[in-house]
Amino acid sequence: MPKLLDNIREKAVEQAREVLTSQGYKALTMRDIAGRCGIAVGTLYNYFPSKEYLTGSVVLEDWNNVFDRMRVLAGGAASVEMGLRGIYEQMVSFVDSHNYLFVSGADRTETGEYGYARRHGLLLKQLCQVLEELFSGLHRREDESILVFLAESIINFSGKRYSYDQIEEAFSRILRGDDRHQ
Repeated sequence: MPKLLDNIREKAVEQAREVLTSQGYKALTMRDIAGRCGIAVGTLYNYFPSKEYLTGSVVLEDWNNVFDRMRVLAGGAASVEMGLRGIYEQMVSFVDSHNYLFVSGADRTETGEYGYARRHGLLLKQLCQVLEELFSGLHRREDESILVFLAESIINFSGKRYSYDQIEEAFSRILRGDDRHQ
């Protein structure tokens, strides 16, 4: 009779998260994760058909947690500035945990170049959604172009490790329509 194993999927995701966080994407192997979980490699492949799928499972779980926190921050923000800061800081936290997703140029082939544009599009869409919730909760409406610009800026600046203090003035000018040059 086959041995029943509890929580294989959860254990594999947790072990993969540990490797990704401490050693990076290159160090992640299906054989290592199977060993850490005390299962055969073939059993792991029953749950995750590839290294990319396993990595995607980690990223999706982590992103869903970050996105939920962003939504709570957006819904409870006392001001646009406080909401933007909270959303941005959550994004920085996500980028720090998954920096291998935010590599540039030739390095992208290691994390799935084909998926980069799709991942970026999904991030952009969900960030626009949470920004819309922020503005709506403060009884303010912004054009879609402003939401997209802010979302792209959050992705770009967090990927380059800017602090919120470094970009706050630019966001403030955009949101108040300030076209003065200093």
